[in-house]
Amino acid sequence: MILTAMILSWFGAADAQEWSSPKPYADPILNAGAVIVGGNTYGQISGGARVGLRTSFSEPPQWLSDTRLQGVATYGIPSNSLGGDVRLGSFIGPNTKLILTQHGPDVWYNGYGTTSSVDYHLPYSVGLDFKNMVVLKLGQGFNIIGEGTPGIPFNPVRQGGPLEPIEFTASGAISIRTGGFGLLVGYTRRWSVAGITEGIILGASL
Repeated sequence: MILTAMILSWFGAADAQEWSSPKPYADPILNAGAVIVGGNTYGQISGGARVGLRTSFSEPPQWLSDTRLQGVATYGIPSNSLGGDVRLGSFIGPNTKLILTQHGPDVWYNGYGTTSSVDYHLPYSVGLDFKNMVVLKLGQGFNIIGEGTPGIPFNPVRQGGPLEPIEFTASGAISIRTGGFGLLVGYTRRWSVAGITEGIILGASL
């Protein structure tokens, strides 16, 4: 993993043996929520999956590296708009009992709707995000998650938003996990060629 190799070179004296063996994982993705565009509210449901590898550096400071491939399809209600998002990213950051941060590049291909969609239209494009996520661990499966992610779409049609040529997504959420079930509730705001869109996040995981 590219980022892991970079961090090892930064440590200098770090031995690759101090990194744990990569642990594979696979998670389903199921989200439902609403997006607010121009004062109008539209429902959305999304489904997909992610697969990846995680490895950790055990010696202080502790680090967590996560490389994943993810695919999600989105359906708008009642707009009938369809969207898709496929992305490959590698993230790394310090991991303590109280806080986890993850930073790194995310290459993607995505889009949503058409020029006749009543909610919004994002032309399909390849792009590159730089993800920045902070997780506050409050104990007993209760976490607060914040994320700020700038990105650059490579399709010039996607570069005409309020922050041209950059797209930016900010979000905050509360995650609750008990047993094998997880619940995510949050809010997201995005600046793109579709203007400023706001969304309510409702997610579940097993």
